Amino acid sequence: MATRPVAESTTGSEPWYARREYSLPRTRLLYLLGLVLFLTAFALFIVVNVALVSSTSSNISLFSLTSTTESVNDANPSVKFGTFGYCLTFVSETPYYSSSSSSSDPDGQCVLDGVGYDPYQVLEEYFSIITDVDGIEASIVRLTRAMAIHPLLAAFSALTVAIAALPCYLPPVLSVATAWVTTVLAVVAVICNFALARKIKESSVPAYNFAYGTAIWCLVAALVCVFIATLLISGVWWSKRKAAAARRVTKMPIGNGDASLHRRDSDLETTVELNELDQDSKKGHAELTGGDKADRHELNDTDDRERSELDGEEKYELDSPRASGRAEMPT
Repeated sequence: MATRPVAESTTGSEPWYARREYSLPRTRLLYLLGLVLFLTAFALFIVVNVALVSSTSSNISLFSLTSTTESVNDANPSVKFGTFGYCLTFVSETPYYSSSSSSSDPDGQCVLDGVGYDPYQVLEEYFSIITDVDGIEASIVRLTRAMAIHPLLAAFSALTVAIAALPCYLPPVLSVATAWVTTVLAVVAVICNFALARKIKESSVPAYNFAYGTAIWCLVAALVCVFIATLLISGVWWSKRKAAAARRVTKMPIGNGDASLHRRDSDLETTVELNELDQDSKKGHAELTGGDKADRHELNDTDDRERSELDGEEKYELDSPRASGRAEMPT
């Protein structure tokens, strides 16, 4: 019975990037689309992080709270929340930017205390906050500290793009891992930001106008981009891995009496033992264990021995008539 050809293993000394399978054009297109989406998400994460940090980004905020009844010097107070601080402004007044933590400047100011700032003081001083809600202050402080995820999102998205853009020097599985980490962090960041906005909205009286800012929608858009890009990069990596595994068949060296065949088909990797037949059967044959349907493999020496036997029989048949003719001739 004809045997299945077994390819020789070439995975010995070659580096992993020299053994990569050729990518189909569609696969490359999906991979490039994932990179573009991750670059877009990185730009959106930068916008979220620079909210309220300078006068040029004073209009970019996560959310804001504006009073419609109370006023300071005939101006209504309004507070905007960003990643690294908040801006307290008054209507028709120009905000004053300072790194000081004081929030009593009547002209308005932006307080940039960094990640984990406490916005409850300004809410309690300039706005009528409902303070009898259990744990409202602690909840606002904890959720504000969760904004530390925003810089991590920008860092991980940049790292994912760098790794995915260099597949010949870094294993592609690293880009898949960092992409999923970025996706999980983005989901946590969006949940914490909307939870903080809800806490502030619930603790304020109905006379205030609460509004979501540009930065929080940029964060949501970045989450969508990261999620789609992660699915694309993971799908391309998995398809390449499946294609490479389907073509890879390795053969173990046959030993003395205890031969084995190492075969990998797709994701199934098995080692099948080869048992020698009984001495009464034809020597030189090995049979795969596996029942009646097991394949029968002949060793190389069997072909040589049978070839020599056939040559001997043909030679005997050719020489036999001549020998019998000489025996019948009279002496």
